[in-house]
Amino acid sequence: MRNFIIYIYKNSKIGYLLIYPAKFLYDIYRFHLIPEKIFIKRTFKKNIGYRLSLKNPRTFNEKIQWLKLNERTSLHTVCADKLKVREYIKEKIGEDYLIPLLYESDNPIDIVPNNLPDIPHIIKVNHSSKGEVIVKDKTKIDYRKIQQEFKRKFKDNLYYKTKEWQYKHIKPRIMVEKLLLDEKSNIPIDYKFHCFNGKLA
Repeated sequence: MRNFIIYIYKNSKIGYLLIYPAKFLYDIYRFHLIPEKIFIKRTFKKNIGYRLSLKNPRTFNEKIQWLKLNERTSLHTVCADKLKVREYIKEKIGEDYLIPLLYESDNPIDIVPNNLPDIPHIIKVNHSSKGEVIVKDKTKIDYRKIQQEFKRKFKDNLYYKTKEWQYKHIKPRIMVEKLLLDEKSNIPIDYKFHCFNGKLA
C-alpha cells in the first residue's frame, strides 16, 4: 500500500493533489517543528543503531552530526550549491576541472527540446542530491512529466529533511550538464574514498 501511494503521488497529478495536503501537514510537524538537535538524535539512532553523543563525539558518524549543528559558514552553502560552487572551483583551480554547463534556468517550464543540447546530458537541480534526469536522446523524453517533477523539486528544501544547514538558503535552479560517458557510452563508475589521518580507510 505504501509503495502504491508513493507511486500515485509521484506519477499522477490527481494523486499528487489529493496526497500533498496531508504530506504537507506531516512534513511541517516532522521537519519544521522538531528542534534540530532532537531531530538529528532521533534520525541517528534510527539509521546508525546507537545513541548519538554530541558532548563527546568519538566516531566519524558522530562528528559529522556535531559539525551539522556547530560549524556553519557561508562557504558551506556555496559548496552545497551545485551552481555557485562552480565559480568557487573556477577561481581556486580553474574551469578545466568543471563538467561543461550547457543550460540553466529558474523555471521548470523551460525544460523543453529547444533549450536542451543535442548531445547526451543530465538535468538536475542545484539544491538537492537526487532526482536527476539522464538524457541520451532528447526526442524520447516526456517533457511534461519532467516539468512536473522539477516543479515539485523546487518546493523541497533539503535542510528540513536532514537538518544540514548548508542547504537552507540555496535558491533552487535547474542546471543541464554534459553527460560523462566512458568509451562504451556507459555512465562511469563512481568511486568514493574515506581518508582518516592521511590514510585511506
